[in-house]
Amino acid sequence: MIGLNTVGTFASSGGGVSYDSDAQAFFTASGITDLTQKSAVNQLVLDLKSNSLWSKIKALYPIVGSNATAHSYNLINTSLFQISFSSGWTHDSNGALPNGTSAYGSTGFIPNSNGMTVNNNHLLLYSKTTEVSPLGIQYYELGSGDNTGNILSSLFVRRSNGQAGYDDGVSTTNRNTFYPTDGSGIFLGKVNSDLTSKFYRNGTLGASISIVSQASLSPYEYYIGGFNEMNTNKYYSPKRIITVSFGLGLSDTDATNYTTCINTFNTTLGRNTY
Repeated sequence: MIGLNTVGTFASSGGGVSYDSDAQAFFTASGITDLTQKSAVNQLVLDLKSNSLWSKIKALYPIVGSNATAHSYNLINTSLFQISFSSGWTHDSNGALPNGTSAYGSTGFIPNSNGMTVNNNHLLLYSKTTEVSPLGIQYYELGSGDNTGNILSSLFVRRSNGQAGYDDGVSTTNRNTFYPTDGSGIFLGKVNSDLTSKFYRNGTLGASISIVSQASLSPYEYYIGGFNEMNTNKYYSPKRIITVSFGLGLSDTDATNYTTCINTFNTTLGRNTY
């Protein structure tokens, strides 16, 4: 159940307020001192743990704070998978905005060697950009893969034709798509061992398909604000991002609860879209 809770190990902030130890580690690494931001992050940690989601997430970037350093840290483990942002980003309290032509963030996370499971994984992205992408380029907001369409793990939000998509493997058989009328919100794609791929926006199911068993996950690190095609091409995105995560497969209940946790966090920060 979503809501206030006290799950977690707590560390004193030194100012009479106690934070979960994982939240405190994030504050120490990121340099965040704003009390509203700290309260929002702490509650997010508690909600994820109380809903048994924490262990299913490999990396979660709250994109909180007002600079690239604060935005780069992985809440789950600040010593792993810190984003390296290229030039061309705008960082502020309202998230991270890539320029759509040269900006991307390399995570260092390689799906097939960092604990994600074949046919059992998720990608999440909270976008604040309503509009479709410009014509002519196949933009991605998150992912990596090869140049044949046979090994893809990616997510994109409202391309020029209005399509949003979640890839788990071969694009011709394992691409799950729908056509949202608004590109802002929480887009969550997940696939489980029953080979059912589900793709949500704001907790509402947009599409569900049966997929072909994936032979392997992508051997290339995930990019944020773009797509890593064999460490060569990037397919840059122009969409403002306020939260990103990836990890193991989620149940339907997990997907609903995770969406609520992420939206509650961003609502506290005054930057939610629904």
